[in-house]
Amino acid sequence: MYTSSVLMSLFWKESPLFLDMALESLFLQTVQPTEIIIVTEGILTDALKAVLQKWENKFAESDFKVVDAKDTKGLPGCLNVGLKLAIGDYIIRVDTDDYCYKHRIETQLAFFYNHPDIVLISAVMEEYDTSLQHLLGMRKVPNNHNDILNYAKWRNPFNHPSVAYKREVAVSLNGYPLVNANEDYAFFTNFLVNKFITANIDEVLVKARTGKEFASRRSGKKYLKGELEALAYIYKIGFFSVPLYYFHIVSKICVRLLPSYFVKNIYKNILR
Repeated sequence: MYTSSVLMSLFWKESPLFLDMALESLFLQTVQPTEIIIVTEGILTDALKAVLQKWENKFAESDFKVVDAKDTKGLPGCLNVGLKLAIGDYIIRVDTDDYCYKHRIETQLAFFYNHPDIVLISAVMEEYDTSLQHLLGMRKVPNNHNDILNYAKWRNPFNHPSVAYKREVAVSLNGYPLVNANEDYAFFTNFLVNKFITANIDEVLVKARTGKEFASRRSGKKYLKGELEALAYIYKIGFFSVPLYYFHIVSKICVRLLPSYFVKNIYKNILR
């Protein structure tokens, strides 16, 4: 079986309870990761430090690494810090507020073993409220590579909280682009434009917290600025044509400047 590196980014404002549950879900995996790398940004609270210490003491089969990002800021920069330190054959991306089903790592490593030409995958993702008690829906994405290519022209074809990818390929592509939103979409299109083969597993492997705050985080000028940076990157690497690039710019401007109530309904009734 391949080796794996779980890659997480932890911001100082995040919830100790959510982090505790995320790490518990990794502890219960049927196949333990080779290592867990948690890149921290900012001065952590005592509560977050306590959670990290608790699970560092519990993990025996995995190398548990907590890395200070220091002067590096933002999610993509922190992920790149961890990516450079990772030693696993495959990276398993885990968000610190999500919950992985216990067979996630086993399923994804087995998929790579059975499909050695594929270097990037994700899976179906269940979307819950912040308590993880009420299922709000699920996000399915195309399974085969050709459908992924077509879908990616319009939307992100992978569920980032359930993504796994070949480490050496990600490093060769210089990791996550340093944009302030949609860094995952930009990162994935770099795999596609460089003709690496991808897929998605038609199975639920992750519970993701979305809820009321999800839409509000995706409204306003600040988030729009980050999205436009991501779109510019995707256009620069040659994945978007000129007309498609400008279509995305106009559509993002229209959607992101709407009140969060309308954005929430767009996500609920159209994008999901």
